[in-house]
Amino acid sequence: MTQAEEVEQTSGRAVAANLYVALGVQLVAFVASGVSAFLVPRVVAGTDFGYWQLFLFYVGFLGFAQLGLSDGIYLRIGGIPRRRIDGSLVAGQLVVLALLQALVAVCLVVIGSTSVDPDRGWIWIALGVLLPVFSVKRFFGFVFQAINETKLFSASVLVECAGLVVAVGALLALRVENIRLYVVAYLAVQVAALAYCLTRSRGLVSWRGLRPRAVLRESGVTMRAGIPLLVGNFTGTLSLAFARLAIDHGWDIETFGAISLAVTVVTMVLTVLAQASIVLFPALRQLTPERVVQVVARLRRIVYFGLPVAYLVYFPACAVLGWWLPDYADALRLAAALMPLCVFDGASQVLYATYFKVARRERTLLALNSGALAVSATFALAGLAAHNLTLVLLGPALAAIGKCVVADRIVTRALSVRSGTGLAWPLVMTLVFGASVRFLPQGLAFAVMVLIFGAALLARRRTVGAFVSGFVRREPDGRSVRGPDHETDRSRSPRTDTGRRGTDDENTSEERLAPVNQKQRVRLIHETNPHKYFPAVYGLERGGEIEIVGQHRYSVARGWLRSWIRDRRPFWDRTRMSLADLGLRLRLPFLHDEVVVAGFPPWDIRILLLGPLALRNRVVYHTSWPYWRGDNVPRRYGPLTPLLQRVWVAWLRSPKVETVCIIDATRRELLERYGVGAVVIPHAVPDVFFDSRVDARSDGPLRLLYVGSLSEDKGVDRLLGIVRTLTDVPVQLTIVGDGPLREACAEAASTDDRVRYLGRVRERAVLARLMAEHDVLVLLSQRREGWEELFGIVIVEAIAAGMGVLTSDHIGPRTILGEARVPGLFSEDDTEGVVRRLRRLATDPRELADLKQGQAGIADAYRESEVARRWRSVLTGAEDA
Repeated sequence: MTQAEEVEQTSGRAVAANLYVALGVQLVAFVASGVSAFLVPRVVAGTDFGYWQLFLFYVGFLGFAQLGLSDGIYLRIGGIPRRRIDGSLVAGQLVVLALLQALVAVCLVVIGSTSVDPDRGWIWIALGVLLPVFSVKRFFGFVFQAINETKLFSASVLVECAGLVVAVGALLALRVENIRLYVVAYLAVQVAALAYCLTRSRGLVSWRGLRPRAVLRESGVTMRAGIPLLVGNFTGTLSLAFARLAIDHGWDIETFGAISLAVTVVTMVLTVLAQASIVLFPALRQLTPERVVQVVARLRRIVYFGLPVAYLVYFPACAVLGWWLPDYADALRLAAALMPLCVFDGASQVLYATYFKVARRERTLLALNSGALAVSATFALAGLAAHNLTLVLLGPALAAIGKCVVADRIVTRALSVRSGTGLAWPLVMTLVFGASVRFLPQGLAFAVMVLIFGAALLARRRTVGAFVSGFVRREPDGRSVRGPDHETDRSRSPRTDTGRRGTDDENTSEERLAPVNQKQRVRLIHETNPHKYFPAVYGLERGGEIEIVGQHRYSVARGWLRSWIRDRRPFWDRTRMSLADLGLRLRLPFLHDEVVVAGFPPWDIRILLLGPLALRNRVVYHTSWPYWRGDNVPRRYGPLTPLLQRVWVAWLRSPKVETVCIIDATRRELLERYGVGAVVIPHAVPDVFFDSRVDARSDGPLRLLYVGSLSEDKGVDRLLGIVRTLTDVPVQLTIVGDGPLREACAEAASTDDRVRYLGRVRERAVLARLMAEHDVLVLLSQRREGWEELFGIVIVEAIAAGMGVLTSDHIGPRTILGEARVPGLFSEDDTEGVVRRLRRLATDPRELADLKQGQAGIADAYRESEVARRWRSVLTGAEDA
């Protein structure tokens, strides 16, 4: 692999991770904005709420006071890793910035102190106090983003937004109506965010060797680089701000607050899109020009088709907010004139602002935003003269449309990208939306928009499906590779289609992509952990026989909590996994030509969601449940259960569905009860357990082992009681696992030196070595309604590692050990029988050797290579490879 390819792969992984982190933090920012915009007006009166919105409005322009220093440092060090940053350069810019902000802050305080309007004057004073804190925080935020450490910037935003939610929420709970206290809370939150940035900036700032002349010279260079970007970005913001300034001048403060509420809805959407642009910039800086063209071309198609969804969201959002804030209902309806900003200004931020910064064409961006500002200002002045709010609000929308059209023309020409009809779709949707809002009732207008968008989605289902199915790909080792520009290492080439010619984007060669490699595409879906239950399938991928295109869990929220409580995964890792699981729901209608391996309980209502997969895919249903009677299944839904049974049976009998069972009892049950054929493929045991086997046993006590969930269902409490009774024979017990009885296990280990509690062991190789060091695995599972030990993979793992096994006589252990010469099965209430057997094993080495030898031969059928052979037959139809 070349260095450029390595950089590209690293960049792709980084941008995917940073993008999900940034979007996750923006969810918190949404909550903060929602609290500020939609809860404060429920408590604070109209005039005070107007001043609150005015304060937040002015905060948005504090960046002007930096004169491009933060923006310039962002451009100068963009894409450079932390270890290569010139710390003295950053320190020098920081000193100049601090001095400059102190000077401007004094001016703001003086303006506020001399204002004839005490309320507005107090706002100016608050802005002066806020400015130095805000500017230094913004400076470090730009530095974190530039060096591609977006997680740090996102974390500072998290501190800021979470603090704002807590502070403002507390004031609202106390029914505080004095708006000045809300402003003070805002200042305190900004100080906390700055403190976080300072703690994370270690190594970025070096105060050694600072020379005033050099610092001023470098500051001039930074400002010259940053001012065009600063002005370009703020002229884009001013397009909307000019309209608000006109409203503040021509209407009262209550109207300004009401319109600002409507503007907040649009701004929240644009903030998320701006965050995507910030994340993309340092990653694109590291790509080759050819890859930049590919990424921009693909993003263009995605953005233009997806962003018009905002028009659909407007109607329910307007209805809900109108119900919540009836005094502002008229202002919210006026927000329809601003909705094109979500589409066209959003596209400009994600696509064109990012590209112009990567290509260092800040002046082009400035020219585009200046033109948009001129259009917006013209409409604002005209609306102000005519005292027409609609005319004022139309200006930013029309300016955004015009800017997007011109920018698209510039970029497609510069990159030689076929323009297709990408812009036609959002333009048509905008016209239909405007006409529907103007002439139809809201309910009917919403229905019209849904029908049009649904028809377009159906017409472009191949294009949308190809994108959505490839947007999130989970690697076999659990890593996630995401992003609209992700490509696997399997080469793809354009597919020409001379039989037809089209004019929309769906027919362009850049979208008509087909895999050259014809490996079977396999997708794994499981209740908890696909990687744990399908190791043999992953072995087939490692051998190059199949391609796993995704692994997913059913429950998003439960999976997130399970990854936290049981797997102890880091926050961002489990969040990325849950987002991928959520993405599966969105991709389900578009999956096609895959083998989907799905494992979930009988009669589960999710058959209504997953069942249609069999229409365009081949489905392998994987089950471990041996009982298919209506009264003995884990999922029951009262009177709906018989209906779900009929749906299930019809689905299982479908020619596109093949059933795989882990034990033969399930196969017999399905065949005899429903006439459904199935094949038996047990769980696989990795070779590491066989390789760890030690034949000879050293002298010493009988070494017992328990591995699994620490719960009463698994008989852990019974096992501890048995060990306490075995005081007359040499016995040691090691407990591995986690669960509700962890404290009881830890207490037993602290009071009895024969008991050891190790907690959870995640590495299979470590567990294999641990098993090889012990003599007998004891698993005393207890039945409860809807559950018993259905297989017990730990039993086979223990035997493969050379252990003997004593276990409850449940259907899973009975299936595994039933053919053994010495089964080691006990009735679950036969505690005395287990005690007697353990006494004999502890005192008679021949008894222990006979147990191990009598069970050793059954493990070979569960070797990963043997199980993979069976899976190969099911997935590819090939018996041998």
